Amino acid sequence: MRGLGGFVRSSWDEVNQMIAAANVYTIKKHGPDRIIGFSPIPAMSMVSYAAGSRYLSLIGGVCMSFYDWYCDLPPASPQIWGEQTDVPESADWYNSTFIIAWGSNVPQTRTPDAHFFTEVRYKGAKTVAVTPDYSEVAKLADLWMHPKQGTDAAVAMAMGHVILKEFYFPTAASAAPTSTTTCAATPTCPCW
Repeated sequence: MRGLGGFVRSSWDEVNQMIAAANVYTIKKHGPDRIIGFSPIPAMSMVSYAAGSRYLSLIGGVCMSFYDWYCDLPPASPQIWGEQTDVPESADWYNSTFIIAWGSNVPQTRTPDAHFFTEVRYKGAKTVAVTPDYSEVAKLADLWMHPKQGTDAAVAMAMGHVILKEFYFPTAASAAPTSTTTCAATPTCPCW
């Protein structure tokens, strides 16, 4: 039952009926583009991939990239840049001194690249895993941050706040209460 954290025994027919009803309700109330789904990567099963993609296409839903599902490549990269893998390769991790693995379970989803994540530690690099569960990447990291599910956005905003406040704004600016309009309009603002 919802909110109780437990399971309720059900049949496949009942579950399929609930899913279909939820899809129909969402489409009628909000439109078909509010149904978003993922299919397994084609390398796993062409039939499963085709079935999921075809279903979403027929109902007018949005078929997301399987990279977004796994989060092992930059999330939303295809949607923002129009390319799936135009990013630095994992070997560049070896040039890092600090790595945060957030939203990526490297040993599970990028097995061929996982050795870069572990080997860079021999050079003294520090690694942090941000994941609510003790996953494969958590056991490889120097530090495991385990926020409760659903709170990682707040953690990210808090980290961004600290970085901006402590490293990018002068002390006077962070102490003086100003509005963005004032900051943008007058060169006398302490932020300038």
